[in-house]
Amino acid sequence: MNGWNEVGHVVMSSSFSIANPMGYEESKNHLLSLSYPELQCLCKKYNLPAKKTHSQLASLLASLLEVSTFTSEFATSMS
Repeated sequence: MNGWNEVGHVVMSSSFSIANPMGYEESKNHLLSLSYPELQCLCKKYNLPAKKTHSQLASLLASLLEVSTFTSEFATSMS
């Protein structure tokens, strides 16, 4: 479950997956519903810059999901 730990850091659920059945716009819209600290936490988890605006963080993560989905689909089609 997402939330805050005892020292005030955002804790993200371990169930968050990089797999993305949605398209870029759907992903971005969903990510925009997250708080700024939650987006920063996800960006840090995936080694993305975390000192950007709320919208920029959502865009970065949505782009990562697109690339990850494409790579996964490509690998599946090659096997």
